[in-house]
Amino acid sequence: MDEIRFADLRQKLLSLEMRSSVMLVALSQSIGPLQASMDFRGKLKEHVCILIDGAIKSNAELEAAMPSVSSQVTQDIKQGLKDQDLPPLSDELVKLIQAQLMDLINPGSRVRQIIRKDYFHFSNLLLLH
Repeated sequence: MDEIRFADLRQKLLSLEMRSSVMLVALSQSIGPLQASMDFRGKLKEHVCILIDGAIKSNAELEAAMPSVSSQVTQDIKQGLKDQDLPPLSDELVKLIQAQLMDLINPGSRVRQIIRKDYFHFSNLLLLH
């Protein structure tokens, strides 16, 4: 019974780690006022959650899902810029965003390590208090 619960918890933590990592990468780009738009953030988060939650239970499934996630994130950024009459992304920036998102496949990715460290720190704080 505990193995099942631990496997479920591991899957939920992986999904949370990946959602957070994707959002961090997407919102850390040079996308101007779009970064602060709560409407954009909400739409982006909704799309990322749909693509990641329940679909990713292992690193192998993550590898298969990341091209779709990367494509959706860049589409959302392009649409958000267009909706706010901001200049479009350069081809270089699109490639950079996609490469950074695809790098999240690697469990040793610096972004994933930062997110994971923060989650463990937060969990420790909860357990100690």
